[in-house]
This record gives sequence, C-alpha cells and structure tokens, in this order.
Amino acid sequence: MNPRWTRLLALAMLVAGCGTGSGDDDDGSTPGDGLVFPLPGTLDQDFFYVGHVDHSGAGAIEDYACGEKTYDGHSGTDIALSSFDAMEAGVAIYATGDGTVLETHDGESDHNTSWVGQSGFGNYVALSHEGGLVTYYGHMTNGSVAVSPGDLVSAGDALGLVGSSGRSDLPHLHLELQLNGSVIDPFAGPCSTGDSAWADQDDYDLSFSVFASGFSDQTLTLDLVKEPPPQKTTWSSADATLWFWVLVLNADAGETSEFAFYRPDGSHMDTVVVAHDTYYSASWWWIYYPIAGNFTQTGTWTVDYRYDGAVRSTTEFEVVSAFAGTDDDELGGLPGVGGAGL
Repeated sequence: MNPRWTRLLALAMLVAGCGTGSGDDDDGSTPGDGLVFPLPGTLDQDFFYVGHVDHSGAGAIEDYACGEKTYDGHSGTDIALSSFDAMEAGVAIYATGDGTVLETHDGESDHNTSWVGQSGFGNYVALSHEGGLVTYYGHMTNGSVAVSPGDLVSAGDALGLVGSSGRSDLPHLHLELQLNGSVIDPFAGPCSTGDSAWADQDDYDLSFSVFASGFSDQTLTLDLVKEPPPQKTTWSSADATLWFWVLVLNADAGETSEFAFYRPDGSHMDTVVVAHDTYYSASWWWIYYPIAGNFTQTGTWTVDYRYDGAVRSTTEFEVVSAFAGTDDDELGGLPGVGGAGL
C-alpha cells in the first residue's frame, strides 16, 4: 500500500464539517446544493484558491464575484497546496456529495510544474450525482485513485490524493461541476448564475498575504521555486550566491514588492524593488545576491519583505565567516530579481 494512504484513510474519518467558509447557505434550488468541501485543513493556511470558473468570453476573464481570480476559459475551481512537500505528505480529496463513480484514470506523472506538453485532468475521478450533476476531481497523485467505475460513494469518502498530474503546474485540485454536460460554478456571486452549491460557501477574499518563503543556494527558476530545494539559513564565504524567495497571494497591479537587507549591527545594506504590472492570484518572487563583498559582517542578518510599503515578513539568516579585504559599506556584485505568477 502507498504509505501516503495511511494519512488519507485517517483524514477520511474527519470529513464531517470540513467546509471552511463563513458565507451564507443558499436556498436549496441549485443541483448539488449542500456540497461538502473536498479538502481537509484551513483556507489560506493549508491551501488557497488560485482560480475560479471564468464567466467572461474568450480573451477576457471574470470570476463569480466579477474579479480576476480566474484564467481565460477556466471551467473549474482550482484549490492549491502550499508546496510539493505538502503534497508528498498526502492530502486527501473527498467526494463533495453522494454519487456513483463514472470514470477514473491513474498512472500519470504527478510532479508537473508547467502546462507545456501536458493536457487534461491527469489522474482523476468523475462522480455522477442525482439531477444530472457530474463532479470531476483532477490532477491527483500517481497511484492514489481509490475508487473504481460503478462504486457508490458518500459525501466525505476519500477518492484520492492531491497531486500535479496532467495540465498542472503546481499541486492542486481542479474541481469541476457539469450539469447535463454544461459547466456550472458552485459559487454564487454577482457574475455567476444560480445559488451556491456549497453547504457553506467561503467568503470571496482578495487580501494580500505571504504564504511561504525561504532561502536557497541554488539558481531559482519558476519551476524550481514551485518545488523549492531544502531551506538554507547559514552562509559563509565559501558560498557563491544567496537566494531568497516568497510565495504571495493576491498581488495587485501597480503595487510593489521590496526586499530590504539589514546587517547584524542593524544597518541597512540594500533594498531591491519589484513593480507588479498585473494582478496575480498566486505569484513567486525572488532576489539573489553574490556573497563576497555584500555580506561582510558575521552574525544574524534579516530580510524584510514589504508589499505596498508595509513589512509583511521578516526572515533571518546567519553569516558565519568574515570577508577579508572589503569595507562593510562597499557592495560587491549586484543583486538580481525574478518572478512570475498565475
């Protein structure tokens, strides 16, 4: 048995009350009304919404609340995990309602970090419910599909584990609802139609937050920072370059991210500013510095990450050997930045 199933089977016992929102219940007129939430945990701690159903025409985007938290033509709700480490620990996917297993697929690679060359739901389960409703649970981990066509399932039964298979670029669940073959949005809002299909709909939230951060001595790319290398917090003159990254939610167009470095004596070394040219539901940003000539004091350094001028996180790292022949105020090699988002 896959060792991650030990966690999945335990989590399946906790599904009662696993809805996470504080929105109002609907009036019961939508097929699938009363759906339970498909993942365990707490919103914006263990997982986050990265994209809702797109309600606009081609070439534009509009989610159920008339906002931008979607992709052009997106037909489901994407709920992402914090990292591939969280995925490897095993995060169960639950049936949102009673039904019959209609289709399953398994056997696809589950560590995709790019859409390029990928298609479809990857490893997935489809359930048929009363009233012509079908729910799809896409991008599961390889080997985790726990049901077979024809099986009867109840709301809260474990179907598989969250992964990144198929057309996926980070560990997430794509939950799609189709009514008689047409996509419907489980969320109620001014740009959606019908009532909420959830037993408890989460509030629509576009507040900015820092979801994760870390240091690395490896050259970061978007693919790598989605599955970041082991955290490094101690540096010496033998190291070539320091990299620091953040994963943030809901970065708005026109705002800025700033990385401010402070020496062990409290003096300011440098601040690098990144301007955001568009809204990002989730985005990764990083900065790198050559070690020699920049980190010239031993002790505990800090990085303040600021968004829109306010400090959002303060992170420490250690420098354990001195750098001879360089004045503390003299910068060495120049820093660089990178980033992208969804």
